[in-house]
Amino acid sequence: MSEKNKAILEKGNAAVAEGNNEEFLSFCADDTEWTFVGDNAKWITAQNIGINGGTA
Repeated sequence: MSEKNKAILEKGNAAVAEGNNEEFLSFCADDTEWTFVGDNAKWITAQNIGINGGTA
């Protein structure tokens, strides 16, 4: 893994750890599809975190 890619991954992981969903999503492609497994999965969407015109 290149150092550039490693730095991007570390920033994205840090955003998740800090609960900064908007920053984390800034590292994702617009067409990212999410698959969650288990009963306690939280859905991360623009609508439920209140970004891009969504409402919480």
